[in-house]
Amino acid sequence: MSEVILVDGYNVIHASPPLAARSGESLESAREGLLARLLPLSDMGEAEVLVVFDAAAAGRPAVEVEKRGRMRVLYSRRGQSADDLIEELSRRLAPTYRVTVVTGDRPQGRLAFFQGAAVIGADMLMERADAARREMSSLGGRRAGEAGGARLEDRVPEEVRRLLNEMRFR
Repeated sequence: MSEVILVDGYNVIHASPPLAARSGESLESAREGLLARLLPLSDMGEAEVLVVFDAAAAGRPAVEVEKRGRMRVLYSRRGQSADDLIEELSRRLAPTYRVTVVTGDRPQGRLAFFQGAAVIGADMLMERADAARREMSSLGGRRAGEAGGARLEDRVPEEVRRLLNEMRFR
């Protein structure tokens, strides 16, 4: 069973001192810093990484999905919090995948746990990402887990792809 990691983006930014400091400069800078740090984790093929950001006030009519290598970045739709989107994804993916929710928000973590997901904090996520970065370096930059040039669409599990497309076009 493959793993899907659902990351509460802003929660992780605020829990990580270097990223929190960057958010003082600009939230976009902090987001980019987080995504750059997590990219090796997804590129190593250990898990599908979905980073969720709250954009409820931004007026997006649907969930916006952006691809960053193998990682997906999701922005919630108008009126939907990142917590709501993570809850929905966790509930829908947990029966099929090993879901790990990354948050320091206790109520959200408890709910994810009762839906069948594992829950970890920002520090453990960063340790996993750093380990993936070290492993990539030791492999000389080659991406382990990547099927020789296969398209991203071919590597993302069909259920995850279907669910993201469904959410994007609501």
